[in-house]
Amino acid sequence: MFKSHRSFTSGFTLIELLVVIAILATLTGLVATNFANTQGKARDARRKSDLTQIQRSLELFYNDHGQYPHESANQIAGCGAASQSVCVWGTAFQDATGTIYMETIPKDPKTSYVYYYNVDTTNYLRYQIFARLENTNDPILDRTGDGVADNYSQNCGGGSCNYAATSPNTDGTASF
Repeated sequence: MFKSHRSFTSGFTLIELLVVIAILATLTGLVATNFANTQGKARDARRKSDLTQIQRSLELFYNDHGQYPHESANQIAGCGAASQSVCVWGTAFQDATGTIYMETIPKDPKTSYVYYYNVDTTNYLRYQIFARLENTNDPILDRTGDGVADNYSQNCGGGSCNYAATSPNTDGTASF
């Protein structure tokens, strides 16, 4: 009898498997990095929107009271029955008469970051609200035009604040 000896090798070699694993790891790394950057930019867009909404509510308060609300521990003060009660980030902004200026004062989307409210205590006619944007390549952060993101002296949690929204009669660089 005649026996045929066939040798079949099916499957992948070790080198082929290592190449596929390396390609998958590289693609995963690129996707993960891009995803993290996208999340940071989304949080930055929310911060900008939050500060714009807070500005609008502060202007409504100013129209009713002739001054901006006081501040306490870098938060808006002027809420509730006691006109100097602190409006905690994440709670309603309403005055002693019950007028609601903002249903919920937004808080920073990243738990380690905070918004920083500052008001001119000489007459309460100027304010600043600061935030820290994660994307330091955002062109809005280069106020001096030197190609580098500029920081303020206020601390917004994860480091110095680098973005400001202010009353119409001041800017983020004024010290008061």
